[in-house]
Amino acid sequence: MTDVYGNSALTIVAAHARDGTEGLFCNRPPLGTKAPIINCSWGPNSQPEPYCLVDHRLWINSVENCHLSSRAWTVQERFLSTKRLYFTEHQVFYRCATHEVCESFPAGETPSQLIENMALQSVKSSLEPREKWVRAAEVYSRACLTKDTDKIVAIAGIAENLHAALGDEYLVGLWRGNLVHELLWRSSSNGGDQSRPDPCLALTWSWMAVKGVAVDINSTICSSGCNHHINIIHASVDLVDPSRPTGDIHQRSGILQIRGSLKQVYWSPRKYSDGDWRKYQITFEGEQKGALITTNPDDLEDALRDRRIFLLPVLSTEEGQSIECLVLTPVIEQARIYERVGHYTMSSDNGGDWYLFRQRKKGNDSVPWWGSWLGYSDWERIPKADLCII
Repeated sequence: MTDVYGNSALTIVAAHARDGTEGLFCNRPPLGTKAPIINCSWGPNSQPEPYCLVDHRLWINSVENCHLSSRAWTVQERFLSTKRLYFTEHQVFYRCATHEVCESFPAGETPSQLIENMALQSVKSSLEPREKWVRAAEVYSRACLTKDTDKIVAIAGIAENLHAALGDEYLVGLWRGNLVHELLWRSSSNGGDQSRPDPCLALTWSWMAVKGVAVDINSTICSSGCNHHINIIHASVDLVDPSRPTGDIHQRSGILQIRGSLKQVYWSPRKYSDGDWRKYQITFEGEQKGALITTNPDDLEDALRDRRIFLLPVLSTEEGQSIECLVLTPVIEQARIYERVGHYTMSSDNGGDWYLFRQRKKGNDSVPWWGSWLGYSDWERIPKADLCII
């Protein structure tokens, strides 16, 4: 797909078509593309002046939110093609690296608000390759696939296109050079079907292991001043074709080996709002600490109902205001093999971060002078150990 769309002189897109049975053209009002002009005065003493009425969401509604945008396979053609002609329900749009025009504004003098916040501004050359990937992946994560088994290959062309520019190893939706940050992707169901694909080909530490969600890759989280709490020892996937590093993998075949501190916790979810924010009451071996989990359970409440839960601190801000964690459950606990089931953001407001790195004291361990006063003297720091996430 990289060669097909990347080398095309022009990609013609049936943006309004719901499926392959519908073509480029549809019935539309002949004057529907002309923006209306009205004369309007803004005060009793002002003279009427002509104003053009513009739908400020024209591009978003016609192109970004068209039927085409809901199909995952088409993300590659939108991203890789340098010139695209969109046939939408009401008019034709054209886009290349430097211009966005349509029948309503054929000279390209489109008001800036028509093209702001476009999800696929990743085609602009000013964006860094890693940011291009993040934009494309987030758009792709919202799209639908007929076959769950296409999850990896339907975006492989974009990954291949950026592979050389990044000079990095691709790991099923994530990149090795930025892996610590990218492991902290978040998922939001937004009322959709939030679950694992069946069969699930990707490893649980990749955002490709969930479907029906919009994903925030978080590639720049804590990019300016942060502390790492894990070390990546080894990360690999078993490719179906080793000559195609961005291609498909054998089902759930790969491993992520990490050195870090695991903390078993207990929690009870409570609805916090009508959106995706949920509040959880956290219990650290008897110490209750409230925390906020934001738009990030992979399949949290169903997956964790009867399972042991562990938090793995990954990153924290230098100021210590918050800590980003992975939520893990054991697959083979004796062998320290886990799978990811969510992402957790913990505030340090009430001392919860202190308990996150400590367990009930089993031996001699020094504590701060204020430890006894706050009841911390019975706790010791959790030693780091190797674990695997599959």
